[in-house]
Amino acid sequence: MDCPKCKSENFMKDGFVGGRQRFQCKTCGYRYTVKQKSTAKPVEMKLQAIRMYQEGLGMRAIARVLQVNHVSVQNWIKNLDMDILSSPSLKQA
Repeated sequence: MDCPKCKSENFMKDGFVGGRQRFQCKTCGYRYTVKQKSTAKPVEMKLQAIRMYQEGLGMRAIARVLQVNHVSVQNWIKNLDMDILSSPSLKQA
């Protein structure tokens, strides 16, 4: 992890903001937080789950294969939103 302003790797912890660790660069004094990684699953994985469901697999079986929570699979199937239906991967199938 380096300073977004000066790219220095010389930093110290500087408390919390919004529940996230804050840092201060020792070189330039810039205060920053590290961007959190998204926990969203790729659209391709959602499409694969939907295809498996259409083939007759149960939601828990799909969850085991894709290594996700079965409630996530339920939500993907329940919420067949425009994001999934307009995916180029679905049009190719």
